[in-house]
Amino acid sequence: VKNGSLCLSDIGEEEQTDAVIDAAMDMDKMSFWYIKDESKKTYERCLKAARDSGKWMLCSVPKEMQTDEIIDAAMSNDPLAFRCIKDDKMKTYKRCLSAVRSSWWMLKYVPLEMQTDEIIDTAMRNNEFSFEDIKDDNKKTYERCLRAVRCYWKMLKDVPADMQTDEIIDLAIYSSILAFGYIKDDKMKTFERCVRAVRGYGSLLDEVPDVPEDLKDRVMKEVKNG
Repeated sequence: VKNGSLCLSDIGEEEQTDAVIDAAMDMDKMSFWYIKDESKKTYERCLKAARDSGKWMLCSVPKEMQTDEIIDAAMSNDPLAFRCIKDDKMKTYKRCLSAVRSSWWMLKYVPLEMQTDEIIDTAMRNNEFSFEDIKDDNKKTYERCLRAVRCYWKMLKDVPADMQTDEIIDLAIYSSILAFGYIKDDKMKTFERCVRAVRGYGSLLDEVPDVPEDLKDRVMKEVKNG
């Protein structure tokens, strides 16, 4: 251990005595990661690791040791430590908001009941890609759906069927014809969109996803006639 803290990973569980572990952690708190016996992860060591090493060390802290003090110590070091909280009951509103303010992709770790308008909008202001991590379709408002599809056509796959309006669908398929495959209601697969999709796929009807059967003959005739 004296030659380098990471050597703790090469020491067997039985040889990882308190003296060895403490010597390693005195050199580098990240040595905590390599403690093989969970019972050796004392509260003092968990707190020391969380204070000094943040997000990654919190992932290695046992669930029963993830107290308010330890979680707050880790998140003060790095708000992305939020992703390592193992008990959803410890994901308080304040922590959820702090996490999404730091990084939009933290929204995926926010429990459904904590995904309020404030938290969702905070995440989407950071990056519209967070739209795909909204867990309640009722929170996918028209404005959010439109913003998401404007950002990236593939977000259409996460837009609820009742929100896939002409405006949103056309916005997506004009960005990429591949968005046609994410239209959920066949009634929205109009003749014009089907023709555009087949042409976009190189006039190969078999490669276009889910063209309604009652439109296939008309669509191919239109494509062949130019």
